[in-house]
Amino acid sequence: CAEVGAGGAGEPPAVVVVDAPTPAATLEDIKKVMLKPACFPPRKKTSSGGGFGRKKQQGKHQGKHALQKVEEGGDGETVETFWWEGHDSVLFLLYPNRIALRNALTRLSVFLEDPSESGRVVAPSDVRPGRFVAASYTGHNFRPADFARFASEARRQGHELDENESKLAGLLASEFPGYEAGGEGPGWGCIATARGLNKAEVAGRAQVG
Repeated sequence: CAEVGAGGAGEPPAVVVVDAPTPAATLEDIKKVMLKPACFPPRKKTSSGGGFGRKKQQGKHQGKHALQKVEEGGDGETVETFWWEGHDSVLFLLYPNRIALRNALTRLSVFLEDPSESGRVVAPSDVRPGRFVAASYTGHNFRPADFARFASEARRQGHELDENESKLAGLLASEFPGYEAGGEGPGWGCIATARGLNKAEVAGRAQVG
């Protein structure tokens, strides 16, 4: 969050960034967020042609996404984080939609547990439904140390983390200080899932130990 203070004469207000602590939430409250409609970023305007009908349809979609953002409190890009109440070293990461979850977690999941590809960092172009079963998962359980191993192996193989994985790395660094260097506190763990799940999927994700 940010606090706006008074600037000097003729100057814009000073903005001070304040880090808000990640809230703790019960599993029931977290499940409610998972059941909220998925959020997607607003569609970007393009300069390509296509006629009046095309532009009108594009505007219709933009209005739908904007309304969804206001009603559901999501911007389609932010990953919501909650400490699991009663399991204070376990962090829930709720992605705004399934696609964002897939893009950020599939390569890690394949690296950790795929029967034929575990231990290898696959190409980003392989992260698609049908190529790996992990691409269709509605949730992923992992430890910060698992992600550190994945990132290290990616560098060793000459790969870079993509934008979504880099964002996840930043989130983990802010919540689990020192994990990149091999530090690991008692019970550190993460559960990544998404908005827009149905009740059966949420029930499945909620069955965690």
